[in-house]
Amino acid sequence: MVVDDDETESLPFIQVKESSDMQYSPIKMSVGTGHYLKHPINFDSLLSESTCIENLDTGSMMQNDIEHAKALHKELDASADWIDLANTTMNMEEMITDGRVHIGVLKSAVIPNPNEDEEEIALPVIIEKGKWGKPEIEVDEMYVG
Repeated sequence: MVVDDDETESLPFIQVKESSDMQYSPIKMSVGTGHYLKHPINFDSLLSESTCIENLDTGSMMQNDIEHAKALHKELDASADWIDLANTTMNMEEMITDGRVHIGVLKSAVIPNPNEDEEEIALPVIIEKGKWGKPEIEVDEMYVG
């Protein structure tokens, strides 16, 4: 596909770029003059973040989950392209403190035909129901630290 400099064209391409720096910072808030003045509300949940990219045209899904982290630095670049069916990517560099990271990748050996079903079904559900058989690529890794 050729695009002139003077011409803008919509390409069948999705791209996400993300840069995150987060620090866990619990706080207590006293609210009003009654019970909550003497018993402050605690906001002390740890950091969580999830990124998932699905490409039904290629039969692929990539997921990155971060849970219970005290600090996070993340650079992420994810894209999906249905013209170049081999081009579904997720590149990331992340550093976490005292948390858990999950990385999951599924690539179907057989690309599904979404027109077979009356309603569109999410990729994990299709794989769970066994409509694709055994995945060609399956990555399920968990890192804690």
